[in-house]
Amino acid sequence: MKVSFYDGKMELKAGRLYGVFADADEKKLIADYPDEIKDLYEGVRSQYDPKPQKAFFTALKTADGAAYIKFYCVSDMNDAETWREAAGKLVREAYSLKLTSAETMLPDDESVRESFVRGLTEGSALAAYMFDEYKTDKKAEFSELSFYGGSDEKLCAIADEACAVCEEVNFTRSLVDEIGDVLTPEVLAEKVAERAKAYGVESEIWDETRIQKEGMGALWGVGKGSKNPPRFVILRYNGDPSSDKRLALVGKGVTYDTGGYCLKPGSGMMDMKDDMGGAAAVFGALFAAAKRKLRVNLVAVSGVCENSIDNGGFKPGDILKSLKGTTIEVINTDAEGRITLSDSVYYAASREHVTHIIDAATLTGSAISTFGSYYTAAVTSDQSFFDEFKKAAEVSGEHFWQLPCDKRYRKLLESKVADIKNLAGREGGCIVAGMFIKDFTEGLPWIHLDLCGAYYDKPVDSYVTDLATGQPVRTLYEMAKLMQA
Repeated sequence: MKVSFYDGKMELKAGRLYGVFADADEKKLIADYPDEIKDLYEGVRSQYDPKPQKAFFTALKTADGAAYIKFYCVSDMNDAETWREAAGKLVREAYSLKLTSAETMLPDDESVRESFVRGLTEGSALAAYMFDEYKTDKKAEFSELSFYGGSDEKLCAIADEACAVCEEVNFTRSLVDEIGDVLTPEVLAEKVAERAKAYGVESEIWDETRIQKEGMGALWGVGKGSKNPPRFVILRYNGDPSSDKRLALVGKGVTYDTGGYCLKPGSGMMDMKDDMGGAAAVFGALFAAAKRKLRVNLVAVSGVCENSIDNGGFKPGDILKSLKGTTIEVINTDAEGRITLSDSVYYAASREHVTHIIDAATLTGSAISTFGSYYTAAVTSDQSFFDEFKKAAEVSGEHFWQLPCDKRYRKLLESKVADIKNLAGREGGCIVAGMFIKDFTEGLPWIHLDLCGAYYDKPVDSYVTDLATGQPVRTLYEMAKLMQA
């Protein structure tokens, strides 16, 4: 998306869309808009009754035809999330009018301009996203946002960063929304390697032979039941060779999840092409950091596979030997994500010289039942590390809720025949899954993010469509920023 800044006042022209924003508390426009807009606002304000998040659409006559006006009221102008929501409304209006651009004025109050530009740019770039690969009738994508009333370098830099990061969020979303028959493990690995090359990021892809040779029995155990063999994807970005800090981003990469022999019901299988949302997110976050040349060292890894059904597929009662050497009793083949993550997390902890780990996974129905699509569940082994992560989330506007990391939950995973079992019943499902993964972190500071619910179909934000949300790319990017030297 292109963002432009102009010093002068915007002029109303036919066929264009203008975002006009009012302060709901003071019931006044926030910028020095053209006189026609001021007069219109004063004329309808008694009927409009400005309240936070209330929108109003109208048109103004010009010499050449109608100019389109989208009013939106806010109360907290320093909150970027407010402006993301406003941008979502603006882009939705543009699409309804079959327009691909919008214009607005910077606020008169210079102290709120940074949050205004950041929020409107992010919200517009995210709301512009479409996945129409398989639609015959395609519409033009929203592609340009113009700000009038100022053009200083800092505002331009904020907009540039927002566009760059949101481009990777939308790349992540496009991977999640792609159908499973197309985005096989091999294809996902190829797409990621291609993008890594474009950004100068080191990539390494292991095929099924290498996976077995290295001893990734957990990943291979899940992936061997599909005609599309697994891949292990490693990305390395060394933005600060002088620093000893190195953050591992580990994602669950199940490109399609049938549930295996513990077959999902038909209604539960419809969205299982999205079960690689964690992998897509960690790759997208690393690409965003590389694109912005952050002074931080990152590695992103994922064991990418399909959980399918075949005469060679793994079964309840099987015992798999992980890369760590830990044996895993398979209680349920539909709890496969934590099994694949065991090899990925342990690989990062033991071979990539990382100092911190964050894993992201569409892991449990328990997270959806508890938080719906509003929050991502989190489990951590290091409170100070998670406190930093919360600071990153405050910037991104994405929401996380910390759950306990209590060793009593780990006892539920004790197996009579192996070192650990992959399921412990319904009790504390989200936490227990996190405790399973913790066994493979080698004691490093670690955060587990259960994305179920928040990564997909989130109608609560106007700037996110009812497809993939791209969470938590922006928070992981902000976390990488915080870890810079």
